[in-house]
Amino acid sequence: MSLNSAETDHPNRSVFVYGVLCFDKVLIALLQRLPDKTQHRVDGHIARLFELDGWMPFPVLLQHPTQQVDGFVLRGLTTQDLAILDRFEAAGHYYDRLPLFQLGDETVDYYKPTTKLLQDGTIGQVWQTEINQTLYAERYAEQVIPEFFASNPDLKL
Repeated sequence: MSLNSAETDHPNRSVFVYGVLCFDKVLIALLQRLPDKTQHRVDGHIARLFELDGWMPFPVLLQHPTQQVDGFVLRGLTTQDLAILDRFEAAGHYYDRLPLFQLGDETVDYYKPTTKLLQDGTIGQVWQTEINQTLYAERYAEQVIPEFFASNPDLKL
């Protein structure tokens, strides 16, 4: 995944998460710690489950003028944290990390699904974090993340 110059100039940006990265168990498995998390609601977007062959369904954030998405802003991310999150979310070049909104002087990024992702899969029902936590957190922490690090040994903390 390529980062734009604004992102490389400020590697310690905050990130808005709304799906499996909301789950403490998943963040700890990925980053070996729990970063600072603050609840946040984003207007003008909706999180939908997305089906992609060979993958467990996962949420994507899409623009929608009348909807809101609840999630968290992750702060205090190190350059290594961002490298891990960027590669984890960019699997198959399906996401780009881009600015989403400002909180005071702070720019908060998010992982925007690419056109390639949206063309390769199917959009499903609305993602409901609380309902999906039991189904997703365990599987990601115990199966998906170990597989991710096995195929990305350079990122292991």
